[in-house]
Amino acid sequence: MKKYCLISWFIVSLAFILGSLATYPRAGFALEKLKFATSLKKAVHQGLLILAAEEKGFWRKNGLDTEWVPFRGGAAMVRAIAARSINIGLSSAGTEIRSATRGVPVIIIANMKTPNNFFIWVRADSRIRKPKDLRGAKIGITRFGGVADAYGRVVTKALGFPRNVTFVAAGGIAPSLAALQSGAVDAVVNTNFVMAPLKVREKAREVVAVRDFFPKEWVNDTIFGRKDFLKKKPSVARGAVRAILQSAGFVMKNRRWSLEKMESFFKYSDTAARFVYDQALHYGTDGKIDRRGIENVKTFMVDFGIVPKGKVPPLDDLYTNEFTG
Repeated sequence: MKKYCLISWFIVSLAFILGSLATYPRAGFALEKLKFATSLKKAVHQGLLILAAEEKGFWRKNGLDTEWVPFRGGAAMVRAIAARSINIGLSSAGTEIRSATRGVPVIIIANMKTPNNFFIWVRADSRIRKPKDLRGAKIGITRFGGVADAYGRVVTKALGFPRNVTFVAAGGIAPSLAALQSGAVDAVVNTNFVMAPLKVREKAREVVAVRDFFPKEWVNDTIFGRKDFLKKKPSVARGAVRAILQSAGFVMKNRRWSLEKMESFFKYSDTAARFVYDQALHYGTDGKIDRRGIENVKTFMVDFGIVPKGKVPPLDDLYTNEFTG
């Protein structure tokens, strides 16, 4: 009996050791150092993934010693990529296509499969009750030539009055919200994440979902990499992709943890956090990139003058599924 117990103990111990070795880097092997960028620090859908990777050890489990490098916008991050100080990170398909068009050697390596959370919003007491009521309205955007500007123009064109609205560049998210609340503009183009605090306080409401005017096949948030870095350190890129996808799975399965982080780190109220988690937050967990989705984003950017048609790289140079397997 004692011999049987010893054997059972040995088998259980061996299984535990082997499981640990499979999960964590082996002793004597140094973790690969990595700077992982996000285009915005306070963007919930990006930041939650990094917080989960840090707190739950997903970086380390994939052999990485990672430093989070958040930026104040996509333009600043692109400059860092061009300067070789950043090699991999989270951004959007539009940002990466525009970067590639400008000669920055980036490629999309994973699709987070997040929904398009842009809407056209109005004040809660606005006369605008339905999309057609936007005719003649002043619509606030952060800047001309940006994604919000293009999204707004897609919607108004589809509604049949592209010249019967006035777009007003506010110069940033906070100024655009101030303009809406003061009545300087009738509406703004922005995301659920930004508008949640006003939404739950019944200060604003959405009248148009931008995604209703776009193809079903679309790519929003992505993981990108510099091509030279991917060629030199493919295992690091695969580890980073796995870590972020594991974080995505954790966030979607752990509502309580996610709500607490939204309140403590992103300073959302409890009500706003619940609204964002239930209505806006969603990720895929396989990272696979849809070719038709990338093609649709590329076509949209060309059609609306965000990138010049003749300078956009071929579709196969904009993405790869090599690092999601």
